[in-house]
Amino acid sequence: MVLVCLRENAYICTEIDTQVVMFIRQVKKFNRDKTKTYYQYTLAQAQRIGGKVVQKNILYLGSDPLLQNKDNREKVLERLTSLIYGQKYLFSEQLPAQLEELAQRLYRKFQMKYPEGIQNEIALPPRKDDADYQTIDVNGIKYKDVKDFGRENLTTQIIKRLALEDFLIRLGFTKNKAVLAQIAVIARALYAESEHKTAQILQDNSALPYIWKIKDRITYKQLYAIADKLYEHKNEIESFLYQRTKDLFHLDDTVMIYDLSNTYFETRKPESQLARFGKGKEKRHDAPLVVFGAVINQAGFIKHSRIFPGNTPDMKTLKDIIAELEGGKQGDLKEKIFVLDAGIATESNLDFLRQEGYKYVVVSRTRPKDYTLNHEKGFTEVSTARNQYKVKLQLIENKEHTGDSWIYVQSPQKAKKERSIDEKLTKRFEEELKHLREGFKKRNGTKKPEKVWMRIGRIKEKHKGISSLYEIELEIEDNKAVDLTWQRKDRSGKQEKREGVYFLRTNYTVKDEETVWKIYNTIREVESTFRSLKSDLNIRPVYHQKDERIESHIFLTVLAYQLVNTIRFMLKDAGIHYSWREILRIMHTQKLVTGQFPSEKRTIKITKNSEPEEKVKEIYKATNTKAHIKPLKSVVYH
Repeated sequence: MVLVCLRENAYICTEIDTQVVMFIRQVKKFNRDKTKTYYQYTLAQAQRIGGKVVQKNILYLGSDPLLQNKDNREKVLERLTSLIYGQKYLFSEQLPAQLEELAQRLYRKFQMKYPEGIQNEIALPPRKDDADYQTIDVNGIKYKDVKDFGRENLTTQIIKRLALEDFLIRLGFTKNKAVLAQIAVIARALYAESEHKTAQILQDNSALPYIWKIKDRITYKQLYAIADKLYEHKNEIESFLYQRTKDLFHLDDTVMIYDLSNTYFETRKPESQLARFGKGKEKRHDAPLVVFGAVINQAGFIKHSRIFPGNTPDMKTLKDIIAELEGGKQGDLKEKIFVLDAGIATESNLDFLRQEGYKYVVVSRTRPKDYTLNHEKGFTEVSTARNQYKVKLQLIENKEHTGDSWIYVQSPQKAKKERSIDEKLTKRFEEELKHLREGFKKRNGTKKPEKVWMRIGRIKEKHKGISSLYEIELEIEDNKAVDLTWQRKDRSGKQEKREGVYFLRTNYTVKDEETVWKIYNTIREVESTFRSLKSDLNIRPVYHQKDERIESHIFLTVLAYQLVNTIRFMLKDAGIHYSWREILRIMHTQKLVTGQFPSEKRTIKITKNSEPEEKVKEIYKATNTKAHIKPLKSVVYH
């Protein structure tokens, strides 16, 4: 008898000859929740080849409790070996009946697998020590419970890297609630559906419950409740995630970009304090709105967010946001540079920022007075964010009282856009004038001069963006309008706007044009953020009626965005510039599958993820995440 110790397991072995030994391998196993322990046993051979011990599994022995005892394993091994090799067993009278019965049962199992017996040679094992060969009925193989795995696996690993679970537990969440909260955030990032639809996806299509080891069904009521609980701790969670991403990626947040967007409801909500009629970016003047404001850093991560009633003007929100940032003690804001769009950069807001000691770079709502361009100095040419075209910059001399510096910007793309808009507005305005003139020749057309001028006034009001550029004359005979003529005014005074000129304005101490341009150009991150929140993550709270649910829904979407931006930031850093929808499409190709493999006496069930495609591998590599999880194997005896 030989005792062989290999790695962490001890094996009872019987020596067949000087080269080969047979042993029983005991392997410790856990159930899915790791709350119970059990053992499985395998009959194996070991042989020294070229100075190395090579092993081969011979027969799976099952999990009989009798084999847990070391002495029992030794006796069963001796008896089983004697049966396999046809040797006389000298201690048969001393072997307990239950061990003899077990050895005989295992030998019958051996005979079914090896009807012609085995030799005292050993084949080279596979490269992986955990390989397990079984005889199965190929025609009876079935694949069941196919779930979406790639997207779920990626986002799970990234949200764990954000360490959100530990922070939620410190806030008072239970372990189960913290896990549910993370699943809710991931589900919003992946599916962007209502709570009812999300619960169905988690049950029928998603591998998220399996990955997170959730056995019970997640209901829509649980998703509602966990979103509400997350919103109760909005400021703490928002601050933690921002600091976590800042530390994780060593980010500089000198520049703070503030902007607003809004989203509308399809139905009226008369009881809501948030859903109000206002000026919507989607031009849905018939639908109530909510306004969403966000302070974002250069990398696109949200530092602070706020929901305003839908009738709140953009310029009225800045002081509230600054006060909340100061109250949250999120660093010295006087060291930051605020980037604002023209809608927020009113003179009163700029006066407020200067008086409070804040720095800013903004798009001016007006042109400076009494400025001159230095044509001898020339312009500084810089590329736009995506190198699509170049713009011309020049720091201009301006003696206005605020002490701000002004940057003259000439953009060919803006000029092209403005010309296109001008052409459309011109066409619409002139078509209405033509239609009015054609009425002069019709029997029931408007001909009285006073009524014609009233019609002209309504047309000019309707097209006031372009009508001021026209001179209109009405020809009258016998107190009837007989002709209408119009002519564009000389636009030399507005030539700058026609050429795509606008101005940046700053109280920042660095005065070279390119630095100011780069700071302002970070506002593209806000545009990208709002686009992702609206299109990818479906921030519109169309399924909610109560204000508190609207707020919870929008905050959950913000958390999902932070997860999405973390993944996209890592991919950009690796040179991969996929949109979030493209990432989801690629990762959707990897699945989780449960295979059933029947043999004569048992069925082996294995749950395992599919092999990733090449683009999926690229994403896993760029985010330093794993493409596989440990397969789950179970055996059912017939």
